[in-house]
Amino acid sequence: MTWIKHFLENVKAQGAPLDFFSFHYYGQGQGQSTDMASLPTAYQSFLQVIESVGGFGDLPLAITEYNSPFVLGNQSAYVGSLAGAADNAAKMAFWVKEPRLHAAFLYQAVSGAFEALNPYSFPLGCSAKVLEPASNCSSCSMSLIQQEAPPEPMPAYSGSGPHCGCGPQDILWDNNGTYGPTGEWDSSCSCPLGMLQGCTACDNYHCQFGPEPESGMGAVYANGSLTPTGVLLRILREAQGSPKVKMENRTVAKLEAKGVYPISWQSRKRVASLLLSNPSPNVIHGLPAVSELIPSAIKVFRALRLAQSNGSQEVSGLDGFYSTVPLLGKVLLAPRFKGPASKKLGPLQPFQTVKLKVFFTGCAHEAPRRYYN
Repeated sequence: MTWIKHFLENVKAQGAPLDFFSFHYYGQGQGQSTDMASLPTAYQSFLQVIESVGGFGDLPLAITEYNSPFVLGNQSAYVGSLAGAADNAAKMAFWVKEPRLHAAFLYQAVSGAFEALNPYSFPLGCSAKVLEPASNCSSCSMSLIQQEAPPEPMPAYSGSGPHCGCGPQDILWDNNGTYGPTGEWDSSCSCPLGMLQGCTACDNYHCQFGPEPESGMGAVYANGSLTPTGVLLRILREAQGSPKVKMENRTVAKLEAKGVYPISWQSRKRVASLLLSNPSPNVIHGLPAVSELIPSAIKVFRALRLAQSNGSQEVSGLDGFYSTVPLLGKVLLAPRFKGPASKKLGPLQPFQTVKLKVFFTGCAHEAPRRYYN
């Protein structure tokens, strides 16, 4: 959080305008476990840092990119399995409750954008000692890759782009301690673009986020099939522009204390959709009835669950986490969740997400906040 405080202090000292503040969020980061229980505390700490500077009390916030944690290796882990889908659903449920958060964008590109066989860049794990982007402007004197090097003072505004020293042509490479406009990747990446032969940086699957070099953080595989997170987004599509359904705060708090995160919207007249996600590796029992969450609910008349397969058979949430085969997202019926809204809900399995269709009476939505994808 230190950089946030210093950034805002500098903005305040310069008297510069600040229309909004945005950031990326990936749980505990690369190689770390997700922990939804710590998200409220982390977010509150973030708000406290902003408030400690003073003068930014009403500053609009936006999360310009988030996803489940990404882990290098050949297992599906979070981003390629139900674990990541449940984690993302839980984060959505948390974000929509926060009044200062004006937008949150889930990374949902085609998998492969950052991975080893991408022909437009060297793979993850490749490194080079460069001075970036400080080559042509002393005000941009920060090394972003590997090791820092002292900035070389140059005339201001001599860069190739609108911001001095920040264009690709402005990167200075380290050639045995002398920084210049040419250089090369270190020996661990002595491989052609789009190939892995001879690229020792990618040994032990250190250049991929899943079972194949093309695996990644996206919602869609390169062949057009959907990941589990991709299918989650598909079943959420009807929420776009829909009114948010009011849920009982006490029941929401009890669910979140158990590790279950609800989000609900009005699908059509007298029909609500309720999404429940369990982003943990544990079975969660003792769930309340839907009517305790939405008091005007009468009946759960349709229930679906997010699932995954290895192409031939269904794979459980726990097994999918360790899968070395790319997993396909799918939706299956979940009849045990159907019935009177007064019936206690059954347990949620590890990394399980379910979508319930609910009849309700009266007015259940919260105006004017709506969901937009």
